[in-house]
Amino acid sequence: MNNVINSIKKNKGIVLAICAVIIIGIIVGIMLIPKDKKDKKEEVSSVEKIKLKEISDSIIDCFEDIEDNDSDGLDKYIVYSLDRNYKKNEKTSMTTEEMAKELNSIFSKEIKSEDLDNTGISPMMLEKNIVYDFNAKEFTIHTSTKKMSEIAETKIYKYDLNETYKENGKYVVTYNKLVVSNPYQILNYYNDMNNKASQPEVDSETGEITKEASGEKVDTKEISDYLRGNASMDTIRKYITSDNIKEIGENKGTVKVTFVEQNDKLLIESIS
Repeated sequence: MNNVINSIKKNKGIVLAICAVIIIGIIVGIMLIPKDKKDKKEEVSSVEKIKLKEISDSIIDCFEDIEDNDSDGLDKYIVYSLDRNYKKNEKTSMTTEEMAKELNSIFSKEIKSEDLDNTGISPMMLEKNIVYDFNAKEFTIHTSTKKMSEIAETKIYKYDLNETYKENGKYVVTYNKLVVSNPYQILNYYNDMNNKASQPEVDSETGEITKEASGEKVDTKEISDYLRGNASMDTIRKYITSDNIKEIGENKGTVKVTFVEQNDKLLIESIS
């Protein structure tokens, strides 16, 4: 035994080197171990994709009220609920009981009407012209026709469906977040496209026509209608795509929405 100990002492450097190699090998081995299947993306079936798209289409309107808001309170949920209902059926008022019921059918976060009653009016709600009737326990959003100058300053958000998959047993939908700060950029973009479509391509040196005018133009009436205040934001939103966003606005990256199954329903658990 003493001989072994003496041998180790004499070859201390070699022993340390061997230990270092073993430790590095263990670390590399751990890094190379495949993750558990639960941590990997799993494909969803065609039926599940259709279902997720249906849910996505039903909640994505006014989604910026929730996703693009740093508030930790319930005010953003109140704004989202009122904006969404006005957009769907021009309903401007909701009781806190109605609101809680609707929000609990979308989010896994349990929201009580009493909590909504105690929220009060935040700066975000004031900006949206939202008032609260304490007697009726009802929130109301006051809407009015926007001036053209206000329309020009109103950002347009589009959450473009990217992919759907399963992760850790939960459903995940990702979106490309497209934001246009100046809606007139959309009109300018399509006007430029139409001008190019009406003109042939000419060689700058010879003056010869290298390509005839395509004549393929985009009708910009709907875009103009929105800018004049005669159409909804949905009308112009369809002219924003992942292909042209660099020309008219910004791609703000990917938004990940995780759904959890509760009581046979898919509800939003988190947004990141």
